[in-house]
Amino acid sequence: MGRNIAAAVLFQGVWFSAVLGGAAGLAWPGMASAALFLALGWAWPRFLPWMSARDFLLWPVLGFTLDALPVALGWMRYEGSEGVASWMAPLWIAALWWSFVPLFPGPLAWMRDRRLIAVLFGVIGAPLSYLGGERLGALHMDQRVLALLWIALVWGVLTPVLAQKLAPARR
Repeated sequence: MGRNIAAAVLFQGVWFSAVLGGAAGLAWPGMASAALFLALGWAWPRFLPWMSARDFLLWPVLGFTLDALPVALGWMRYEGSEGVASWMAPLWIAALWWSFVPLFPGPLAWMRDRRLIAVLFGVIGAPLSYLGGERLGALHMDQRVLALLWIALVWGVLTPVLAQKLAPARR
């Protein structure tokens, strides 16, 4: 239990590093904190259980791609997008995805058999996270309702799928 709390708290550190860095127009704080977070997980697998290379690549790339759609449609804009195409999500968003997905085999594994809770976690928690990022200056929603509906839809589907696919089965 203690390692799950530690992983969740450290992930929040990654979130703040990425969002505040993004608000300042910088991708590197989020990327550096994500790299440290993942290095800790690789060095201490009980802290952040291992996942297959396929899952470690597939899910964050899918999430990053889905986060680009509201940008491409003009519904929202991210700060700290330098070095990437204007229609893409910035690299600090990729850092968040690569740090969040590995939480499912560990701290978020409790959601595996609780699909309704996982859906609600995504539908409510994700829009609140993006609104927090907007308040901190990391993004701006030009079409707030459409952007928040998209975010709720994506996370409402992905959260239970990630919990089911990545969390170990209970014994």
